[in-house]
Amino acid sequence: MDATPSPHPLLITYLDEVDRLLRGLAPAERSLVMNGIRAESAQRLAALGDDPAPEQVAAAIARLGSPSSIADEVYARRSEAGHPRQAIAPGNGDALSEGWVPIVLAALGVGALIAILALAITLAAVGTGTWVLFAWVGIVLLASMSPLWVRREKVLLVALVPVGWALVAVPGRFGNGGLAIAGAVVAVALFGLILPRLVLRGRSRV
Repeated sequence: MDATPSPHPLLITYLDEVDRLLRGLAPAERSLVMNGIRAESAQRLAALGDDPAPEQVAAAIARLGSPSSIADEVYARRSEAGHPRQAIAPGNGDALSEGWVPIVLAALGVGALIAILALAITLAAVGTGTWVLFAWVGIVLLASMSPLWVRREKVLLVALVPVGWALVAVPGRFGNGGLAIAGAVVAVALFGLILPRLVLRGRSRV
């Protein structure tokens, strides 16, 4: 039986983030770098004993450096050696970790919000619903397939448009323009609170 202890959950999260940020490397090179980071992190955690407190683990991981600083250092060394960051090849899934993804997602979110506001004013669900559906499908595809957001953030992004639409469409269905306008105000608040924050988080992970 393998008696090797499983990595600490904090370390797993840390290594996953480093690995994601290094997706601009060739697979073999990324694997080599990650093996070195895993070995160093395992050595540091082993020095803490058999049952370290979460605070000790977090402190040991923090001393390794943030995932973004490690990635920046790796890419900087490659550039100095004449090996610039490898372009991410379209079609392998990593193309959805590039900087255009949060921008397009933000544009789709704004487009959906405009259609929702138009519904609140006109109560014409057919035309505006088509635009909302188009924007929502785009958001679902980008958010679900991109590695730039964690699961909880993906859920918020996917749910934002249907919730905003429901706030306006339900009272609009019964011809209540006043409630539709009130729902639009709430939808604007939700979009303003959630969408920019998640777009910026995605941008920070590019």
